[in-house]
Amino acid sequence: MYYYTFFSYTTSQEILNISIPELVDDKVLKKISDEASDELNGKLINNLFKMFFITDINFKWNQPTRSFINQGDFGVRSIDKYLIERNLQGRIEIKKGRTTDEIVIYLQQNNGSWYYFKYLKGNMNVLSSDIVFNEAIKKSAGKVSGDGYTLRQASISDRNKLLRAMRIK
Repeated sequence: MYYYTFFSYTTSQEILNISIPELVDDKVLKKISDEASDELNGKLINNLFKMFFITDINFKWNQPTRSFINQGDFGVRSIDKYLIERNLQGRIEIKKGRTTDEIVIYLQQNNGSWYYFKYLKGNMNVLSSDIVFNEAIKKSAGKVSGDGYTLRQASISDRNKLLRAMRIK
């Protein structure tokens, strides 16, 4: 069994030296290094905005599904430009197929609300327990994002299938 830990560094300098070079190009890295050593604890740097910035996560290889699956809770630093900074329950699964990759992210808060994301073949399927969120997704469905994927509303059966798989672990 293989265990991997990503983004579990404790100091700003370690973040600058290890994590950030994987996320930005050399020119941006030099600018960040020159300016941002103390800003990492305050302001977010625009070039670090990603759809999901996940921290404190451990992955384990699952041979039957041929995927990496997180073990335990994980941190969510930010989603897009919104600062979250909390530990959440859920599941992240990354599958590398012969012709395509699949990423499933399921986030569940303590109050029972949840968010489901599945990226496969250029489509981002999304569903939530939040009705307003789902309505916004319906309005944007079919549009291609700046990152080149098409947004679609997922079905509740996709989420339920994931929950059944989580119980089987």
